[in-house]
Amino acid sequence: MNGGILEVLGGVGLFLLGMTVMTEGLNRLAGESLRSTLSTFTKTPFTGIVTGTIVTALIQSSSATTVMAVGFVGAGLLTFLQALGIILGANIGTTATGWIVALWGFTLSLKNVALPMLFVGAMLRLSRRKRIAAIGYAIAGFGAVFIGIAMLQSGMEVYKDAFTPESFPTDTILGRLLLLLIGLGVTLVTQSSSAGVAMAVTAVHVGNISLSQAAAMVIGMDIGTTVAALLASLGGNVNARRTGLSHVIYNVITGTGAFICLPLYIRGLVAFAPTIPRANPELALVAFHSLFNVLGVILVFPFIRQFAALIVRIAPADENKLTERLEPSLLRQPQVAIENVLVTLREISRVVFSSLAGLLSSSENRKPDWTRMEEAAHAIEETRSYLNRINDPIAVESGFRQKITALHILDHLDRLIERIQKHGRLEAAVAEPDLSSFMSQLTRSLNCDLADASVIGEAGRELRKISMEIDLQSDRYRNEAIERTVKGKVKIEALITQLDAIRWLQRVTYHSVRIVHYLTPSSSSVALPHEEEPNLDLV
Repeated sequence: MNGGILEVLGGVGLFLLGMTVMTEGLNRLAGESLRSTLSTFTKTPFTGIVTGTIVTALIQSSSATTVMAVGFVGAGLLTFLQALGIILGANIGTTATGWIVALWGFTLSLKNVALPMLFVGAMLRLSRRKRIAAIGYAIAGFGAVFIGIAMLQSGMEVYKDAFTPESFPTDTILGRLLLLLIGLGVTLVTQSSSAGVAMAVTAVHVGNISLSQAAAMVIGMDIGTTVAALLASLGGNVNARRTGLSHVIYNVITGTGAFICLPLYIRGLVAFAPTIPRANPELALVAFHSLFNVLGVILVFPFIRQFAALIVRIAPADENKLTERLEPSLLRQPQVAIENVLVTLREISRVVFSSLAGLLSSSENRKPDWTRMEEAAHAIEETRSYLNRINDPIAVESGFRQKITALHILDHLDRLIERIQKHGRLEAAVAEPDLSSFMSQLTRSLNCDLADASVIGEAGRELRKISMEIDLQSDRYRNEAIERTVKGKVKIEALITQLDAIRWLQRVTYHSVRIVHYLTPSSSSVALPHEEEPNLDLV
């Protein structure tokens, strides 16, 4: 009897391990393609549902799909409404696990299939070619899943007579509610609804519980899977909180509907397909699991805009929080995380440029917005720390280039803020017509929309033009200023101040040019010539 308990526990453990390994392998194998698919085909909530269903069924992980969706919302590639479609689709796609267990778990000689899969997967995993190694990971994980199912089946067979449907709560409203809570508890313990569903399918197959009892437990498992997502979203950015909240509300709605309709489903099977509950209760169970998730989507979809608006009202956006996109949970998806870093740097740059433009304006009360500048400085440190936690870019070349781009932007933002803090040197430039003209041009270029690719490209060209003009004029201005000093028209102290002003303008323009260059999508991975800062003498 004790051996049966150990087999059940070991089977659950192997199933969870196999699912983790298989998901990791499939993610590595098709991670870039999946990201491309999500961003390319998710143009409407409906296509989001279809895409979320297919992607989750392929990678066998609704959480991975949801994390990618959250990342794309944060990066501005998807609206929350589009991502909501992916979340709904992921709930349908995750039911594929139950079908795998029901269709193959009890018809194949699992160990005869799984053991060779483990061997082949392990051998492929040793390959130095990343793609082949990822295939090996996925195959080995699938083999471990099958062995886990076999152990579950073997362990539960031991308790076939000891645990019968009579050992569990009866098929009443209260009984079904207790079974729902049991299912919820199983998911909380295993942290996987797939493992819980596999246990329920196996239990109903060997006769430990009845179909209606197993169905009530599966409803609880579906609701229970949202708890982990909700906890993970707490303290995260607004998109993570909205995603976690929408996941909970949707699953509670569908779970409530399924709980109410469960007796009707059982009666319908008995009336129209009486042999299925007796001969193949596991198929009837996974069909119920899929049915209430599909019906849930059908019922919610016509009101998806109102549903999204409700979630947005419940979880409003944070004001002026520059680093809200740097969600720790996204670190599991390095490519998505690095994309959010770049969007965050775009927002920080907007704040710094706005402050610099205000400083360069013709207003008599020109000064930086130090509150916003301090917020930007803190955001830069948070972003740099977050970027350092992305330890595995970066398996793809684009991710490697993007990380280099982010480091360049961070460096130039640091230096630009340092220059802005020394804005006292600017006062001498105000009285000089040529320098004042440059300041006006800089102000117009810095007040651009950094989120618009075409606008930022034009701003970059304007800033480069201004930078070259300042460089060309600096020697002439320097010589003329020195000549005026020699002739006694200008005091030496004033000369030093004027030279400081031209150097200050050169520096802030230089760093602005670099930042805009790296923020321009078409050229962010290509370094400008002479990347090092010009060697301007300090006075």
